[in-house]
Amino acid sequence: MGKTENALSLEDALSIAGWPAALATAEKQPRVVHTAQEFRESLLVGQHIDRVVVLRDGVRLLDQQHAVPPPLIHAARTQPSTTAFLDALDESLLSTLRGRVYITESDERDEREVKKADDGTPLDT
Repeated sequence: MGKTENALSLEDALSIAGWPAALATAEKQPRVVHTAQEFRESLLVGQHIDRVVVLRDGVRLLDQQHAVPPPLIHAARTQPSTTAFLDALDESLLSTLRGRVYITESDERDEREVKKADDGTPLDT
Protein backbone atom coordinates (compact mmCIF):
# COMPACT_ATOMS: atom_id res chain seq x y z
CA MET A 1 0.00 0.00 0.00
CA GLY A 2 1.48 3.34 -1.01
CA LYS A 3 1.33 6.68 0.71
CA THR A 4 -1.54 8.94 -0.14
CA GLU A 5 -1.45 12.71 -0.36
CA ASN A 6 -3.96 13.01 2.48
CA ALA A 7 -2.12 10.71 4.91
CA LEU A 8 -1.51 12.15 8.36
CA SER A 9 1.89 12.14 9.96
CA LEU A 10 2.19 9.89 13.00
CA GLU A 11 2.50 12.95 15.22
CA ASP A 12 -0.69 14.50 13.79
CA ALA A 13 -2.61 11.22 14.15
CA LEU A 14 -1.51 10.88 17.79
CA SER A 15 -2.53 14.47 18.50
CA ILE A 16 -5.98 14.05 16.94
CA ALA A 17 -6.52 10.78 18.83
CA GLY A 18 -5.44 12.40 22.09
CA TRP A 19 -2.59 9.92 22.57
CA PRO A 20 0.78 10.87 24.02
CA ALA A 21 3.35 12.23 21.55
CA ALA A 22 5.90 9.91 23.20
CA LEU A 23 4.43 7.07 21.13
CA ALA A 24 6.20 8.57 18.11
CA THR A 25 9.66 8.19 19.65
CA ALA A 26 12.10 5.59 18.34
CA GLU A 27 11.92 3.41 21.46
CA LYS A 28 8.13 3.06 21.06
CA GLN A 29 8.30 1.98 17.41
CA PRO A 30 7.42 -1.65 16.63
CA ARG A 31 10.08 -4.29 16.20
CA VAL A 32 9.78 -5.60 12.64
CA VAL A 33 10.82 -9.20 11.98
CA HIS A 34 10.97 -10.89 8.60
CA THR A 35 10.58 -14.62 9.16
CA ALA A 36 8.13 -16.82 11.02
CA GLN A 37 11.05 -18.21 13.04
CA GLU A 38 12.10 -14.71 14.18
CA PHE A 39 8.49 -13.97 15.13
CA ARG A 40 8.15 -17.19 17.17
CA GLU A 41 11.45 -16.54 18.94
CA SER A 42 10.41 -12.95 19.73
CA LEU A 43 7.21 -14.15 21.35
CA LEU A 44 8.65 -17.16 23.13
CA VAL A 45 11.98 -15.87 24.45
CA GLY A 46 12.28 -12.23 23.41
CA GLN A 47 11.41 -9.02 25.17
CA HIS A 48 7.94 -8.34 23.79
CA ILE A 49 6.04 -7.11 26.84
CA ASP A 50 4.98 -3.51 26.17
CA ARG A 51 6.38 -3.82 22.61
CA VAL A 52 4.69 -4.44 19.32
CA VAL A 53 6.28 -7.13 17.17
CA VAL A 54 5.33 -7.00 13.48
CA LEU A 55 5.82 -9.88 11.07
CA ARG A 56 5.39 -8.40 7.60
CA ASP A 57 3.16 -10.65 5.50
CA GLY A 58 2.64 -12.64 8.68
CA VAL A 59 -0.73 -14.08 7.69
CA ARG A 60 0.89 -15.87 4.75
CA LEU A 61 4.15 -16.71 6.54
CA LEU A 62 2.22 -18.30 9.42
CA ASP A 63 -0.13 -20.08 6.96
CA GLN A 64 -3.22 -18.35 8.33
CA GLN A 65 -4.80 -17.24 5.01
CA HIS A 66 -7.92 -19.30 5.68
CA ALA A 67 -8.22 -18.64 9.42
CA VAL A 68 -10.70 -15.78 9.00
CA PRO A 69 -14.00 -16.51 7.22
CA PRO A 70 -14.32 -14.67 3.85
CA PRO A 71 -17.55 -12.84 4.83
CA LEU A 72 -15.75 -11.37 7.86
CA ILE A 73 -12.84 -10.21 5.68
CA HIS A 74 -15.27 -8.69 3.16
CA ALA A 75 -17.14 -6.79 5.90
CA ALA A 76 -13.87 -5.51 7.41
CA ARG A 77 -12.72 -4.23 4.01
CA THR A 78 -15.98 -2.61 2.95
CA GLN A 79 -17.78 -1.29 6.03
CA PRO A 80 -17.04 2.23 7.30
CA SER A 81 -17.76 1.69 11.00
CA THR A 82 -17.87 -0.97 13.69
CA THR A 83 -21.66 -0.90 13.72
CA ALA A 84 -21.88 -1.30 9.93
CA PHE A 85 -19.29 -4.09 10.09
CA LEU A 86 -21.33 -6.03 12.65
CA ASP A 87 -24.58 -5.37 10.76
CA ALA A 88 -23.00 -6.78 7.58
CA LEU A 89 -22.40 -10.18 9.20
CA ASP A 90 -25.21 -12.71 9.04
CA GLU A 91 -26.57 -14.27 12.20
CA SER A 92 -25.11 -17.73 11.48
CA LEU A 93 -21.57 -16.28 11.32
CA LEU A 94 -22.10 -14.03 14.34
CA SER A 95 -23.23 -17.00 16.41
CA THR A 96 -19.83 -18.67 15.86
CA LEU A 97 -17.79 -15.65 17.00
CA ARG A 98 -16.96 -14.33 20.45
CA GLY A 99 -15.54 -10.94 21.25
CA ARG A 100 -15.69 -7.88 23.40
CA VAL A 101 -16.55 -4.31 22.50
CA TYR A 102 -14.88 -1.35 24.17
CA ILE A 103 -15.90 2.27 23.75
CA THR A 104 -14.31 5.59 24.55
CA GLU A 105 -16.54 8.60 25.06
CA SER A 106 -15.58 11.51 22.81
CA ASP A 107 -14.66 13.74 25.76
CA GLU A 108 -12.75 11.07 27.70
CA ARG A 109 -9.55 9.06 27.28
CA ASP A 110 -10.46 5.93 29.25
CA GLU A 111 -12.21 3.06 27.55
CA ARG A 112 -14.86 0.83 29.04
CA GLU A 113 -16.26 -2.52 28.03
CA VAL A 114 -19.83 -2.70 26.75
CA LYS A 115 -21.49 -5.46 28.78
CA LYS A 116 -25.18 -4.94 28.00
CA ALA A 117 -27.25 -4.37 24.88
CA ASP A 118 -29.35 -1.21 24.53
CA ASP A 119 -32.32 -3.10 25.97
CA GLY A 120 -30.33 -4.06 29.09
CA THR A 121 -29.78 -7.72 28.29
CA PRO A 122 -26.27 -8.97 29.07
CA LEU A 123 -23.99 -9.50 26.08
CA ASP A 124 -22.55 -13.00 25.72
CA THR A 125 -18.91 -12.19 25.06
